[in-house]
Amino acid sequence: MSKPVKRLTIALWIAAVAGMVFVVAMQLSNRDRTDGAIDTPITAPDFALTDQLGRTVTTAGLRGRPWIADFIFTECASACPIMSHRLSELQSKIPANVKFVSFSVDPERDTPPVLLAYAKQYNADNDRWRFLTGPKDRVFAAIAGMKVAIIPATKDNPLEHDIHYLLIDSAGRMYHAYDSRYPAQVDQLVTDAKALAAEQSP
Repeated sequence: MSKPVKRLTIALWIAAVAGMVFVVAMQLSNRDRTDGAIDTPITAPDFALTDQLGRTVTTAGLRGRPWIADFIFTECASACPIMSHRLSELQSKIPANVKFVSFSVDPERDTPPVLLAYAKQYNADNDRWRFLTGPKDRVFAAIAGMKVAIIPATKDNPLEHDIHYLLIDSAGRMYHAYDSRYPAQVDQLVTDAKALAAEQSP
């Protein structure tokens, strides 16, 4: 592949990812002006996946409390370390009844022991922050059900994925998407997560 063609191919892939992220963000950010909830909530799909300690995590098991989802893989050298570092910091800023769920977009490599080592790098509370993996088809079905797309790696391009945090309420409905690149949006995530957590307090 010539350099100009390669550059064009990379540019098209970047544009595709940007468009994918924009569409997902727009779907999730169509919020009602009075209560902050999206007009037509997307419900988290049913899944049963495995976390870093080999425990099964299900959609049903997460219901009853808010949770924050993101999408990472352990060999990522760009957005993922930043996203995980920020979530690590949020463990002390967001009430403990808000759970964190990180879906691996590279489940074939990210086995539970690999995810456990990754979790340790970010001082993850293993009972609160679950890093999920499993058979590729089941993981990807769960991710697709959350209206998040993945662009698989090719010979010339790396794996690409969404870089938003998704806030899910206690009923499993997606409340809003927050761009992990912008501190103001991460601050808004903290505010919204606290509000949802307060609704669950006795």
